[in-house]
Amino acid sequence: MKLVEAFFSMNPKRTRVCKGCLYRHYVDEIVVRRPDNLLFYLECREPSARWVFHGEVIARWARAGEATYRLELMLQAPLLISDLYEAMVERFNAIVSHLRGLGFDLPDMRFRARRVQVVDYVGRGGRLEVGHAELPITYLEYEGRKVDAVFVTLLLNFETKRAVVNASGRAFTLLDEDVATRHLKRVFAEVLTANLRAWEALEAVKKEFPNHERATELTKRFEEMKLKLRDIMGETGLPKFLYEGLRPFDVVASLRALQKGYEAYVDECKKTLAELRLLS
Repeated sequence: MKLVEAFFSMNPKRTRVCKGCLYRHYVDEIVVRRPDNLLFYLECREPSARWVFHGEVIARWARAGEATYRLELMLQAPLLISDLYEAMVERFNAIVSHLRGLGFDLPDMRFRARRVQVVDYVGRGGRLEVGHAELPITYLEYEGRKVDAVFVTLLLNFETKRAVVNASGRAFTLLDEDVATRHLKRVFAEVLTANLRAWEALEAVKKEFPNHERATELTKRFEEMKLKLRDIMGETGLPKFLYEGLRPFDVVASLRALQKGYEAYVDECKKTLAELRLLS
């Protein structure tokens, strides 16, 4: 692949102009910082190359020592078109293949992109409901494990052909892989539905009594429950997957407790609305 060779050789290269996006850019562009380039002196003063894919930097290559170079691969580049993620990981795998061809002893690693069905809020019939949305995810398969890597760094010594790999991320299991995680996915959908019903109950109170102190109190409580839901999602990997080391049963228990809190909150909102109507 000529782009890979240009990237490692730090030679500027461009492919065709993209015609599928709203702004003008090249599909692939190797941007180089060298002594004959003014930006070389303004930035790092070390030769470097960046691989720009559809306007987003997906890889960096720079000298880190006498015979050592640093390679960074950005898996979470915000590409505008979901179909582009598969093409992006193809480029990552071509880079890894090139390094193997140069004689580097790399671990068992391969980049993947796939579409997963995640539980999310969707618009149906003019109103918001809980359903499924298709989401592209990229990850690293590293020594038999799936890793939710944000970026992967390789430190390469060209004298010893030794490579040190650092993947910033956690191993995970996709929710559709077994019965326990599929059940977890269904419970998460019920919690999102409970969250939506709680929001609707709060909005009913705020619509009729927007400035009442009890509406303010209910709003604060809703925000606290929403924060708990965000914490659970951040700690577990939901709704995309489940981080390794977590037991689905324990996560379900946390979600069920939050779901009961939402249901009690809806009842309180309805009771509050009825009381305020009687007092008004």
